[in-house]
Amino acid sequence: MGPGGGYQWSLWLSGAGDQLGQDVVIGGDGDVYVQGGFEMMVRFGSAELSSVGESGSLFLAKLSRVGQLSWSREISGFSNRQWAGMALTSLEEPMLLGSFSGNIELGTGTLTTNGGSDIFLAKLVP
Repeated sequence: MGPGGGYQWSLWLSGAGDQLGQDVVIGGDGDVYVQGGFEMMVRFGSAELSSVGESGSLFLAKLSRVGQLSWSREISGFSNRQWAGMALTSLEEPMLLGSFSGNIELGTGTLTTNGGSDIFLAKLVP
């Protein structure tokens, strides 16, 4: 919504299976960071991510202040994963917090729990 309450833009996230939005953070320059989860596939306009594991994947996406997709990332593994929160550093790099059981791939290698659920904290530098 604009200053007068008028519509500015919207984005429909769709795809095969279920999609779930979980958090939104607005950067100092107005960019929008969205995190959530999905089964099978999630589509951001014409771009899409596909899930690797049967239990679905997590996603993080950055949109410009006018709603254009800048980038999107999948966080996968073959286990249960869920977001707990997200914040931005002073350089607007996303810090991600969540939990997982089994294993998870965060781009720095696969992390594996010792049983039960563990916590992950990751800094993403796009």
